Parts: sequence; structure tokens; C-alpha cells
Amino acid sequence: MADFTSDGILDQLNNELTNSAREVIVRPGSGDGTFGDPISTNTNGGLLAAGEFHGDARLHLVTVQSEWEGTGAFVNVHLGRGDGTFLWVESHYIYGFGFPTEIGIAQGGQAVMVAG
Repeated sequence: MADFTSDGILDQLNNELTNSAREVIVRPGSGDGTFGDPISTNTNGGLLAAGEFHGDARLHLVTVQSEWEGTGAFVNVHLGRGDGTFLWVESHYIYGFGFPTEIGIAQGGQAVMVAG
């Protein structure tokens, strides 16, 4: 739960596999304990972490996508647009990593940590 729509109200974030694609689903909070219609963005990543690491006061995403053979992983950066959607901006390949099990963003957004 965090504010992904820049309205000061907490939103719900889910990472789902739909139609053979990995998507992030934001359900905007309405402020009364209910949530609005889902907003989806294709992320192609399994593990997910959110944080502000771009200096624009918006929440962004980092996802990790393992290779099928377990020989490496892609770390993908998605910048939040402030409306519940995200824009993919870059991927970094980590060779010899295997299958990551955890991901996190350090306080202040200065580093991404991936654990296997």
C-alpha cells in the first residue's frame, strides 16, 4: 500500500501473471477503504520493489526477471508517472545470479539489492 496516483490516498499494488505476461496492477484508493478500477502496466518481472529513487517525489518500481535456465536475471527499472502507470526505462543483466528470491530498495533510493 502506497500512493501511486499522487492524490495523497493509499493505493493497492499487485504483481500478477495475466495472459502470459507479468503485470503490475494498481487499484487506486478512494479514501473510504474501497478501491477503484485497476490500472495495469506490463513489467515482465516477477519480484517487485517500490521506492522513490528518481528525485521527483513519485514512487517507482524495480522488478527482477529470472532467465528460464537460472543463469542470470534482468533487473528492470520502471518510473512512476504519478497516475498509477509506469514507464520502463532500462534493464540491467546480472550474469550467474541464479533464481533471485528477494529484492529491496535501500533507504533514500540509492541502491537496489537482489538476493538469491
